[in-house]
Amino acid sequence: MFIAAADYGSTQPSTAGSSEVLTRLVRWEPGLDTSLSGVIRHEWVEEVYLLEGDLHDLTLDQTFRTGDFAARPPGMEHGPYRPTGGCVMLEIRYRPLSVGRVPARARRPFLGEGRRGGSL
Repeated sequence: MFIAAADYGSTQPSTAGSSEVLTRLVRWEPGLDTSLSGVIRHEWVEEVYLLEGDLHDLTLDQTFRTGDFAARPPGMEHGPYRPTGGCVMLEIRYRPLSVGRVPARARRPFLGEGRRGGSL
């Protein structure tokens, strides 16, 4: 199992054949604060599933918990974050197939246990 460091914004999708995909487990320790990095934006689709713990979005003032899922299109603002008790996330990033053509699942900003809305 690969657990990435807490440096959230530094890893971009890598080229794997003809597509660019990054899949990783990310562990953020309790008390981590990404405020110095500011609001996050990137040019790839990102899907995040919170496997364990909690993650507080400082901009939205909303806490996401185990079982919450986010799918963000390129350019969508999110964060900064502060996990109170730490967290482990499954993160998948990939480039859109072409400009303006984003898969339908990436157009849903947040699906939290089928009930909540937000941007994780």
